[in-house]
Amino acid sequence: MNAGYWGGREARDLRRIATIVRLTDPPRLTRWERARLRVIADFSGPYTRAGVSGLDHAAYVARVVAFVRQNPNVFAIEVLNEPGGNWFWGASSESSANRESYAQLLIEVHEALVSNFGAGRPLELASWDGGHDSSNAWGEAWSRNATALADVDAVTNHPYGGRDARAHAILGNRHLIEADEAVSHKPIYITEIGFPTGNNNSDSLLYSEAEQAFAIGSFARWARRTDYIAGVTFYGYRDSLEGGGYGIETHRGHHKPAFGVLERLRRG
Repeated sequence: MNAGYWGGREARDLRRIATIVRLTDPPRLTRWERARLRVIADFSGPYTRAGVSGLDHAAYVARVVAFVRQNPNVFAIEVLNEPGGNWFWGASSESSANRESYAQLLIEVHEALVSNFGAGRPLELASWDGGHDSSNAWGEAWSRNATALADVDAVTNHPYGGRDARAHAILGNRHLIEADEAVSHKPIYITEIGFPTGNNNSDSLLYSEAEQAFAIGSFARWARRTDYIAGVTFYGYRDSLEGGGYGIETHRGHHKPAFGVLERLRRG
């Protein structure tokens, strides 16, 4: 589950439905680890409109190392959030220079984790779709650097259903994930996918709470049947606004039906 920072009961609540949470630029992980949750730490930026090549690689790597030193049990480090997305990284985000820069950053993070933590290092996750819900061009480009592809432990996708025909969109973009596995031959973590019940900002269809519950349950069961999806973190825990959203809880903290679906799946 993609978690936020919604107060003291959040970690305990999530333990009912999840084993892994994804946190963006998290502080100390004590409260999550106390709830026996593994954490994917999404080191999302800092974003720059110049793209990944405009990022200070040395500072980024140093921040990752410092975080792992402080949180030695962190499960995985996700290297940047949606690095091929122009909404975060500027109009040239998908340029050859930025794709190559991302490959180099992956190598630098890997070398730093190995040299500082050896076999006790967290997993390193790399974005394969770049944040796009209908293209894997980002990963197919940076992975031409064979060292970068070998260095990462797994790749990520964000296969939102978008605004396709409802019967297709409600399933998420599974074809994108299948295409990813066929090329990368790496374990895959779906670190974002969700189905909003409101406030969709026109980038997704709107779903009833019952449809959201169906979509999340269907995707989770499909992912379990594959032999290459290593984990799924749904987006997200709570609606950020009144009137619905991607959350499995309302903005006021009431469980939607999707919470119950995940709780039953968590119990096996």
